[in-house]
Amino acid sequence: MLFRAWHCVVLTVGCGPGGSIKSRIVLLERLWCALCIGVLLVILSSQFASAQTQNPIKSLILERQARHFLSLIRDNSSLSEDLQINNYVSDLAKEIAKNARMDSDPLHYFVVNDSSINAFAGPGATFFINTGIIELADTEGELASVITHELAHYKQKHLSRLFSDYKATQLPTLVAILAGIVIGGDTGIAAIAGAQAAQAEALIDYTLAYEREADAVGLQILTASGYSPIHASNFMLALEQAIREQGLVQSNIHNTHPVTPERIASFEARVNRYKQTVDKPIPPDFHFVKARSRVLFNWKPTRTSKFFEDNLSVGSEIEQFATRYGLALSLARDSQIDSARKELDSLRAAEPDNLWFMLAAAEIELNENNPNSARELLADSALSENADSAVVEFYTLALIRSGNLEEANRYIKKHLSLNSEQIKYYKLHGESAIKSGEVLNGYLSESEYHFRLGELKLALQQLKIAEQHGDDFYSTEIIREKKRVIEEEIAWRGKHNY
Repeated sequence: MLFRAWHCVVLTVGCGPGGSIKSRIVLLERLWCALCIGVLLVILSSQFASAQTQNPIKSLILERQARHFLSLIRDNSSLSEDLQINNYVSDLAKEIAKNARMDSDPLHYFVVNDSSINAFAGPGATFFINTGIIELADTEGELASVITHELAHYKQKHLSRLFSDYKATQLPTLVAILAGIVIGGDTGIAAIAGAQAAQAEALIDYTLAYEREADAVGLQILTASGYSPIHASNFMLALEQAIREQGLVQSNIHNTHPVTPERIASFEARVNRYKQTVDKPIPPDFHFVKARSRVLFNWKPTRTSKFFEDNLSVGSEIEQFATRYGLALSLARDSQIDSARKELDSLRAAEPDNLWFMLAAAEIELNENNPNSARELLADSALSENADSAVVEFYTLALIRSGNLEEANRYIKKHLSLNSEQIKYYKLHGESAIKSGEVLNGYLSESEYHFRLGELKLALQQLKIAEQHGDDFYSTEIIREKKRVIEEEIAWRGKHNY
């Protein structure tokens, strides 16, 4: 995969031979570097060509469309960078995809900080869940029903089928319309208005037809994952009620998931055909994600704390723990640090191994500029073989802020090599590498971070800075090749009016 190959570059630049004593040694070293680069580029080309042949989703065009779509969403909405919430949603989706026998596909999941109740599948096997969905869902099964619906769109190739009905020259327009519908508001209206009205209308017509198909296939995936179909029915009714209470218009062009009486009736009929009685219990993590999402993405001064205080005695024991956890987080946001610490100390005494409580305590210490305290809290978990990615993030930040820059750089570099798909690791590695003196590698990681998010101009800027610190043939050639890839993609966007 191209991303992974470039990840290898990020970690190896600067490790190749450099400097010289005698001219013959210099010549041999440069020949060796040239050979390595040649082999690397051949491998890259062959792997990429193979990927395009074996799996069309990995084609260059789809990768470019996916990055462009991601950049549009990021420009107009805030993508969540909270690894605890992101990983929960991603892990849930991956488990569902595995049950649907879709786990061999390179699927990517993102959480969007948007209170509107929406989820959508984008180009290149990218999936987006708005925080409004997490807020509305009462059970993990309800959240799973949304994920299975979006996976059904992908499984049925709805986006590919839509694009195939148009000429290649019209694809950029369709991507713009799709983004406009998803983004909504003035920006979305402008995107749609800039496209041909007939194409916009056709896209809506296709959306309505595909929704019915995704409803049916989504239910199959949901039950295959061990959830009762009643979760999907309950969420559909909750969605219809939320739409009614918010006074939304069902015919609005931004409504990608219309909930009409006809669709509800059809959906209920499908659910009634299932005889499944077995259902997964709600895992503790779901309740903690709900509480954390409310504080991070829907916090209101004092009012959020009051919400949790009013619900301390509601629900099961684990739900009450999650409510107290949410209260601690909201108290910290309200600058009631001592009260937040006291609540977390009580929770940690009750459940010493609860990762949510430990991370919350460390997060408070980091925010209060006590990195050594945060480091002490995280040490045992951070140094384990399979450290949680949120632990890795907080521990790296604790090391950086406590002045242990070289240790921070070694630590995050190790975990980046183990999990090169974790985009935030590139950002952390960039910061630690630059501050510890590995400036070249730091800016390469910064560039990779922006590239993966579709922010091509920012990625190119970081590469140009890295270029100023590349003092050997090997690193110079690597930077040049990466610049070529980004510049070609920028030109491609310009050519297609992206």
